[in-house]
Amino acid sequence: MNRSFVDLRIGVWVLLASAGSFSACSVDDRQLHGVTQTSDVGSPNCGLVPDCDVSEVEDAGRAINLGQLCAGLCPDLNHNEVTDTEETIVYNSNLNTDIAGWSADPGIGLGWNHADACGRCDSGSVSVTNEFAGTSGDLATGGARQCQTAEPGKSYEAMARVNPDPESVGRIALEFYESDDCTTAKTNTFNSPLIVEDGKWQRASTPGTASDKAHSVSVRLVVGAPVQPKVGFATVFFDNVLVVATTP
Repeated sequence: MNRSFVDLRIGVWVLLASAGSFSACSVDDRQLHGVTQTSDVGSPNCGLVPDCDVSEVEDAGRAINLGQLCAGLCPDLNHNEVTDTEETIVYNSNLNTDIAGWSADPGIGLGWNHADACGRCDSGSVSVTNEFAGTSGDLATGGARQCQTAEPGKSYEAMARVNPDPESVGRIALEFYESDDCTTAKTNTFNSPLIVEDGKWQRASTPGTASDKAHSVSVRLVVGAPVQPKVGFATVFFDNVLVVATTP
């Protein structure tokens, strides 16, 4: 890749991250249906869980047995020693066998993938693929979403494991709505920092507080990429989506 374009691309990402949102550009109106990726972007040692929160747990001075992590405490993204699937408000958060419960934005393809953020053989992830068109310097975005009930004034925290393909970036976002079904007026939005491809699963997280008028929240798995003419797809893998209320 041309070095100057890489530097320009990183500059664009940093600028967008500081602004707290992606810029939009024209998106190809072709629809992707059930795009399924099968490349192994997880651990090469399937089932051994070599990097599932282990460094983070050790940094926090916790001693959680790797066998326990593999048996069900993996991941524990908020480090409260509670299996994330027991406390997240998200349906099908660990994406063990399919992508049920997640819907796609226009121009976005969703697929289930065998690659698991924890390297487990009995689980997987969702691939979110954005087919885009535009001009150099723009950033095309789109993603997967799931609507859940939110309580007015309550604070939440969203986390996920994210693994972008080259030329792609990803983030998790919370979008609050006045309605009960994530339609009508959007009240406020919270975005995690951009996750840039570096060949491994990374944790994305953002806090978010529902406005006094909010009654639902759209959990979004967002894909973005710099756009050049005739460039094909931007793909980001997501797994283990944790959204929890942080205030009573």
